[in-house]
Amino acid sequence: MSFTAEKLDGNMATLTITVPAEEFDKAMINAYKKNKGKFSAPGFRKGKVPMNYIEKFYGEGVFYEDAANDLINKFYPQEIENCDLD
Repeated sequence: MSFTAEKLDGNMATLTITVPAEEFDKAMINAYKKNKGKFSAPGFRKGKVPMNYIEKFYGEGVFYEDAANDLINKFYPQEIENCDLD
């Protein structure tokens, strides 16, 4: 994982977090487990739809936002301490 911070004008900064694919895959699985009860599809009981079917039915990025938020919440606080940002 890598983290870069670039100070901009005033109190603005650009933060870039690069996460290994394995870590993102784990976050995707956690997002699926957290949200699987919300999905239903023909032939499956509510909450029992497989992850790959949900991605095919609703789109590949259906869990991206939750996975990204989980990773940001996990890594942001520890990395922001290492940077010299106020």
